[in-house]
Amino acid sequence: MKIIVALLSALLAACQAGAPAPQASAPALSACDMSENLLGNPGFASEGESGSRRPWSGSQHAGEPSFTTEVDDGVLTIEKIATQPWFKFSQ
Repeated sequence: MKIIVALLSALLAACQAGAPAPQASAPALSACDMSENLLGNPGFASEGESGSRRPWSGSQHAGEPSFTTEVDDGVLTIEKIATQPWFKFSQ
């Protein structure tokens, strides 16, 4: 057991040694505001631009359908209607 602890400690120390130091002059978070929105179809429209497929998709834990999705005026609502524990909506 002592060997395992020593080995894990050495591995963690090696990982720390290779990590770059944080820069004091890192750009401010406002730098992110200079680009366009990277989300496709942020309003959840039924069809993308020029009839293209929607970039959003939903999936849930295996089993019976347990979630419904509804879009109203650009707002996505996800409602749990059965027993499955999770649902994700991604792009």
